[in-house]
Amino acid sequence: MNGIETAWGGVIIAIGNQKGGVGKTTTAVHLARGLALRGHRTLLIDLDPSAGATIHLGVCPDEYHGVFELLTGEAELEDCILDHTEVPRLAENLSMMPASRRLETIDRRLGEANRFGHPADVLVSPTARLRDRFDIIVLDTPPSTTLSTSLSAYKVADYFILATLAEPFAMSGLCVAARDIDAVRQHGNANLRLLGICVGSVPARTLLAGWILREIDQAFPGPGLPEQPTTLRFVPSIRRSTVVARVQRMGLTLFDRLPGHPVTEDFMALVEAVEHRIAAAQRGLDEHEAYPASLDAVSPGGHHEPAA
Repeated sequence: MNGIETAWGGVIIAIGNQKGGVGKTTTAVHLARGLALRGHRTLLIDLDPSAGATIHLGVCPDEYHGVFELLTGEAELEDCILDHTEVPRLAENLSMMPASRRLETIDRRLGEANRFGHPADVLVSPTARLRDRFDIIVLDTPPSTTLSTSLSAYKVADYFILATLAEPFAMSGLCVAARDIDAVRQHGNANLRLLGICVGSVPARTLLAGWILREIDQAFPGPGLPEQPTTLRFVPSIRRSTVVARVQRMGLTLFDRLPGHPVTEDFMALVEAVEHRIAAAQRGLDEHEAYPASLDAVSPGGHHEPAA
């Protein structure tokens, strides 16, 4: 498994940001597809009621059992996992658990079924059973941290990747998300690590984008790994291109439709960096915290936009 494993089975990586529309789903889908290409048995779980990851992979949200049916007991675990034998366009080594709009009502349904259950525990049992079957499980989380599926993603994940865009308000969203990760480490999942920050849709050679990337690098210094000593941001960032939206409409990934495109190469660089960082973390090379010890130091209030 290319040196990526945990003592308790497969690795769980959550992708998220409390702000919507920041490339979270695109990152999750391409990370999962790229890891599958690298030979990892990969499961992508779509936890977002918008079902973006499900649609991105060409799966109709209403045709199959998925996360909602599993959590409400309407279907067994085996019936909620799709692979290429059921959906031919799913690639080898890549399976998925789809989402649907029914997830919008998941909290009410779970509350009716078990008034004394804790929302943060809804994914604990399913993911524990899946760790032995998959090398890597990628969770595409909803932007809201009030849904039980989002809360539980923080509870079960080993690593968290923050997805964002090179936009002026990116820093404030990242700081809020990083504080949430810090809170989860103190109350529920002490093993959760911020693996890195993926910045997507970066325009080429603009002063504003360059400034934002530098701000992220300064606010989120790296843990001193040999291949990336100065920043938690994954380098290179994902450059802006219309090809991403085009392949999304086709229900495909860039790896499948445009394997030689520069943006595809960006995503593969992300995949390889994720492999390296997890392997390094598990070898005990990251002795420093994987995010700033004092998040007050990265408060968005202290940052100023560059001169025009």
